[in-house]
Amino acid sequence: MLRIRSFTEPEARRVASWRYEPPYDVYDGDAGNVEAFLRPTGGVHAHFAVVDSRAEDDLVGHCCFKAEARVAGQV
Repeated sequence: MLRIRSFTEPEARRVASWRYEPPYDVYDGDAGNVEAFLRPTGGVHAHFAVVDSRAEDDLVGHCCFKAEARVAGQV
């Protein structure tokens, strides 16, 4: 079962280092800005870990809401 929850710092570091092949490279993380995954914006978290609760909360993805979810250059 998949579950969405706040990032732990190790999970945030892992996701920040993920890289994708073009054209999906617009979704690359920023390993130098791990805080962006951990820091609330306006008091509310925008970035979340997606974990598999059947596999000891193994990190399987992430999601983002609010303005942070917008991809640069996209409408």
